[in-house]
Amino acid sequence: MSDFVVYESGGFRYLAGRAGAPFSNGVAALDGYALTRVRVSEQSLADGFAAAARYLVAQKRPLVSLVGCELRSPAPVTAAAFGDFNKVYTGLLRSNGFITGDLVPIARSNVAPNVDPPTATMLAAFTYATPLPSPKTPARDFVISGTADATENGLIAPGDSSPAGLQAKSARILTELRRRVEALDCKWDDVTTAQIYTGFPIDAVDRALAANNFKPGGPWFEYCPCSPPVIGLDFEIDVRCISTERAI
Repeated sequence: MSDFVVYESGGFRYLAGRAGAPFSNGVAALDGYALTRVRVSEQSLADGFAAAARYLVAQKRPLVSLVGCELRSPAPVTAAAFGDFNKVYTGLLRSNGFITGDLVPIARSNVAPNVDPPTATMLAAFTYATPLPSPKTPARDFVISGTADATENGLIAPGDSSPAGLQAKSARILTELRRRVEALDCKWDDVTTAQIYTGFPIDAVDRALAANNFKPGGPWFEYCPCSPPVIGLDFEIDVRCISTERAI
């Protein structure tokens, strides 16, 4: 039995997150569909979601075709404060019509820029599923939620920026990302973009990633000087394979 859940009305399948999670672990287009990523101008989360809803309506796509959100927050917060934020976040998804039940199928990345952070959490980009001209076209596109340097048992090498520490962090992150891609019946080699969020030096991160067989020159690497959203986390990566990218 596959791990993913098929969401026909949205045109995608998804990996459910842990019980009660405000986001899924990842999303892939169904056959006959592709994914489009849209970058939005800097605005509040509420205004960003309203803009995304208007955009989907204009594209004649159902609101439940939203598959991914990329957020930018002012600073890392405590786990308790993060839980409070997630209640606001899922409330906005529901009030805008992006989700209709208790489960949240939408993938998410949420990081805090280290340079010129926003004053409030904002929507930086969203991704949605759209039908292809031929409904029999095999799907290829996917987007995987941001994965950080922690497991259910705790942080990986907390605060450790040594080569061994960074290699341990990146090994955990890449193993989990690959697991999610393959659980969606997608191909790791199809990754087109990897967004890497950390305050660690880029050359040190490069070496750690290369030590784990993830090398610049394969996927398009985007280094973002950001911190994961919860205090104590140091390093996060998301990956995607997207057919179309736009800006509004």
